[in-house]
Parts: sequence; structure tokens; C-alpha cells
Amino acid sequence: MEYTLLILLLLIMIWINLRNKISKSQEKTEELSKEIAALRRRLENSSEVADEIKEPEPETLKEPEVFVQPEPVKAIVEPARNLQPQKVRKPVNYEKYIGENLFGKIGILILVLGMGLFVKYAIDKEWINETLRTILGFGMGGLL
Repeated sequence: MEYTLLILLLLIMIWINLRNKISKSQEKTEELSKEIAALRRRLENSSEVADEIKEPEPETLKEPEVFVQPEPVKAIVEPARNLQPQKVRKPVNYEKYIGENLFGKIGILILVLGMGLFVKYAIDKEWINETLRTILGFGMGGLL
């Protein structure tokens, strides 16, 4: 019964919302129609004025001016300085990076996740009481 009333209330709210949107759309349409009619009246009045305006006389074509291209300026080229060769970087040793660094970081991540899951398991089994939980929370917050 409650679900029926809830659905009915929801449908009424949707209907009211749609009705408001439709009325706003109709008002906007009427406003735009009035604006179009006003613009058409302005256009009719301006076309009468446009007929009265004389067409401008065509301009006489002038002879194009002849430009003499100046001689290009020759730039003085200085000899290039001896550039020092760029330092060659040592290639990255991915095998060393993976063996020494990456596995260590993955191990630390797994250890931290395991500790977190173990603490959650201990809390779920009520091995850690509320007082100790509070102390652990403050301690971890202080570490961060």
C-alpha cells in the first residue's frame, strides 16, 4: 500500500514538473512569435527606405602602381662556435631497478595491506576491544 502511494506521489510530481515545462515553452514560443512579427514590420519599413537610396556610382579603376623590388640585403654570416657535445646519459638498467627497488616496494605494499586486513579481522572477531580501537585510531592518525 505504501509503495502504491509513493509511486502515485512520484507520478504527480513528474506530471506537475512536465506541465510547468510545457507552459514555459508555450510562453517562450509566444514571445518569439511577437518578436518575429516586430522584426518583419521593421524589415518592411526598411525596404521602402532602401528603394529611395541611390545606388553609389561605380569607381573608376586606377592604374596599378609598379613596384620596383629592391635588391636583397646580404647578411654577414659568422662562423659557428664550437659547441660542446651533450653529456650522454647512462642507460637505465631496468633489471637492477626491478630486482632491487620494485620488488621491495611491492613487498611493503602487500605487508601494509595484510596488516590492515588483519586488524579489521581482529576487530570483527572482537579480539580488539573499543578502548584499544580508540588508541589505535589516535596512534595511526598521529603517524599520518
